[in-house]
Amino acid sequence: MIRRPPKSTHSRSSAASDVYKRQHSIKRYVNTFGRMLLLISHGITDNKEISRLLVQSERLTKEYLELYEKYKKGDHWPEANQEFLEQLKVLYPAKKKDRGGKDAN
Repeated sequence: MIRRPPKSTHSRSSAASDVYKRQHSIKRYVNTFGRMLLLISHGITDNKEISRLLVQSERLTKEYLELYEKYKKGDHWPEANQEFLEQLKVLYPAKKKDRGGKDAN
């Protein structure tokens, strides 16, 4: 389905702005979902805790967790999940701890 700009949008620049905003929203969604996967991979599964760490509503976190539960059983999930996690670990490296247990960064 091709999504067209609203009829009130008369200029190309306004339509381009709408496209940019949608692209930004998609990137933000994928980024947040990926950060949730990282938290799960570190053993954090509580909805309230994930919501707090992602700075988003518990309702949205619940939706993300439901999507995760629904699709993690798919044929290609293990490979896709692992690849996604590897990419995210590069973007969000774990903080190193010094010998006293404090953040070294």
